[in-house]
Amino acid sequence: MIFAVITFLIFVSSAEIDICVPAFPQIQAHFGLTPFTTEMLLGVNLLLHCIGAFFAGNLGDKYGKKIVINYGLLIFLISSYVCFIADSFSLLLIGRAFQGLGVAMPMVLGPIIVLDVYEKEKQQSMRTMMTGFTTVAICIAPSLGSYLTLYFGWQANFLALFIMSIMAVLLFNIFIPSDKKTNNNITFSIKEYAVIFKSPLTLICVLMFCLECGSYYAFVGMAPIIYIESFGVSLKMFGIYQGILTLTFGIFSIFSKPLINYFGKKTTFIGSMIMFVGFLPMCLFALIFNTHNAAYITFVITILSVGVAIPLNFLYVFALNSIPEASSRISAIMTVGKWLLSIIGFQLASYFYSHDFRSTGWIMLVMEGTSIVLTTYLFIKNKNFKKEMIDSPIPKNMTLPMPGPHFAILGTLLIAFLIHIIFVNFTVGGSALSVIYEICGLKNKKYDHFAHVISKTITANKSLAVVMGVGPLLCINVLYTAYFYTANALTGYAWISIIPLVATTFLFIYLHKYTWHALDKGWKKAIHILIGIIPALTLLFIPLIFLTNINLMLFPDKWVAVKGFFSALMLSNALNRYLHFVVASFALTGLFLVWYFKNSTDNYCLENNIDKQFAMRTGYNLFLYFTLSQFIFGFLVWWTLPEQGSNLHTTFIAFGGAIIALFACLVTVIELRQKAITGMLIVKRHYQVIGF
Repeated sequence: MIFAVITFLIFVSSAEIDICVPAFPQIQAHFGLTPFTTEMLLGVNLLLHCIGAFFAGNLGDKYGKKIVINYGLLIFLISSYVCFIADSFSLLLIGRAFQGLGVAMPMVLGPIIVLDVYEKEKQQSMRTMMTGFTTVAICIAPSLGSYLTLYFGWQANFLALFIMSIMAVLLFNIFIPSDKKTNNNITFSIKEYAVIFKSPLTLICVLMFCLECGSYYAFVGMAPIIYIESFGVSLKMFGIYQGILTLTFGIFSIFSKPLINYFGKKTTFIGSMIMFVGFLPMCLFALIFNTHNAAYITFVITILSVGVAIPLNFLYVFALNSIPEASSRISAIMTVGKWLLSIIGFQLASYFYSHDFRSTGWIMLVMEGTSIVLTTYLFIKNKNFKKEMIDSPIPKNMTLPMPGPHFAILGTLLIAFLIHIIFVNFTVGGSALSVIYEICGLKNKKYDHFAHVISKTITANKSLAVVMGVGPLLCINVLYTAYFYTANALTGYAWISIIPLVATTFLFIYLHKYTWHALDKGWKKAIHILIGIIPALTLLFIPLIFLTNINLMLFPDKWVAVKGFFSALMLSNALNRYLHFVVASFALTGLFLVWYFKNSTDNYCLENNIDKQFAMRTGYNLFLYFTLSQFIFGFLVWWTLPEQGSNLHTTFIAFGGAIIALFACLVTVIELRQKAITGMLIVKRHYQVIGF
């Protein structure tokens, strides 16, 4: 019963924060306010909440938790009635301020009463449940506020809070027993918080927690003005949108423990982080194109809600346990910091508000981006943080039968990998060449047109590369399980980073492709080139991770000495194989461009301002010069092959391929010497492709 009553108190205290937020447009119209002034109703509430939370812990320890909570509930009850009868904005503002002060006491001290009842083993699950119910309250409150405002006016929100505060006082005093009396040894010196500020780990965790919460609540505070005023959404529809995105956050918070138990901590956390990181490019897309689509904005914030819900619970527990003897003070600092950043967020957003999502979006982007940087830093620098977030031991070997004949799986691997790597080459080379020729196009426009057409091919090639990469990856897992898994474990951070890197890169590829004309003039062109450089560099980096990982499989004698990705990168063959791959990407992309423009109609070339002969000749030149350079890089790869790869068979393949490639270069020279390139040798001389 104690848990149920305290949960109700926390529910009411949390709902108080934003139940009136959907009424902001009505309040703004009623009192003739600006968006910035209207947002002060939330700002002063959270400011007094922060002040109260800062001293609540010490007050509870000195005078007893129950009596302090009672005083807080009494302040909340009176101030809710003041807000209900307020006939001026000043009186409403005062009422909102004292509401925030009053609920700070049950918000900070309520969970401690519950935790005192349970043993240490159950405390984490109790914290998670209370966090979930707090989130649900914040989720339900805006939707409830929307319908109360719609049918009864903005005053109905405060009447509802007044009624709930009466229920909270009665339940609390009936079912919660008295605790310890006055302790005169407790002081209110700010020095008691010094231990927290002396711990970099605790400060970083607190800052990450506050940034993630502050960003989210900044949006919640601005949402009614953005949706109703800017997007023209009805109050009823706003309640649905707000309910969807905030309820998602609440559901994932409450069910975080079952999800972790089912999928495992590592999988759950990584999945959350992928969603978290995925929010950044989607938000950036909305900002660049100044999106006024309510459904898209809701989708983007929902992705963020899913991404941060579970990591926030991890982070909260980890921060409290970083200094066990100061957990109450850490909790107070986290509460204060969370709401202070929320205040700063939505007040800045309202100050720079320009009747769209942009001011709020930029603030969210900065906050969440900073949090991701800090998360990455802790993963690299702190082993305890890594263990807490992703505690996944390497499983023992399992003796499972092969799913098919060895030769069939090996043959599938060779064929599927050949197809996959060709499209990977097209994607990597095309992305880099598109940017290079776009830069050249600053002086000569024909290169810009050429680059634009190249960019159109990248999206199709990357999709085929991804689809055709599934088969080889599965075959490698089956044939070389122990080698592949060990290499993955040794390069863990880099290997798992491929997922968010690829997802982000693909979004930037589409952004680069579809903003070509929108960002074509003046300083906008520089931004467009920068957008293209990001995926080009990332696509050049991702193969380095793959090749380092695969190369590490060939050096089992080095596994003990390898300490991570950069350590594995220093093995003798890794960089040579990478350079060999990159050069092949440019060469093969050149050959692809010859084929592409050969099969393009004259009308297509005319529409895109392309000189067909120039395009095909450029493709041939790329193929020729980069293929010739492969004789250097290819020899280095062969020379540095480990013992497992150095045999007569691989030597025959390497030198046989070199002979065919040399012959392909001679054929290309013949084609280039013609006045009008026909591209027919591409069709007739298949060994040009085989030569790679």
